[in-house]
Amino acid sequence: MGITGWVKNTNAGHVEILAKGNTADLEGFINWCKQGPPKALVTNLLVTEKEEEAFTTFEVFR
Repeated sequence: MGITGWVKNTNAGHVEILAKGNTADLEGFINWCKQGPPKALVTNLLVTEKEEEAFTTFEVFR
């Protein structure tokens, strides 16, 4: 999707994502997150801006 950063599940059962990319790629990613993968149930999405960090990949933490 043209983004870098990470994603992880929290102990509270939420998903936390830190993503970096250009505006168009981030907008596309946010729209995808509103639906999620096929078996996901997305009930709320909170998007906030954060100070930029340097990433070279997108990682999934478990």
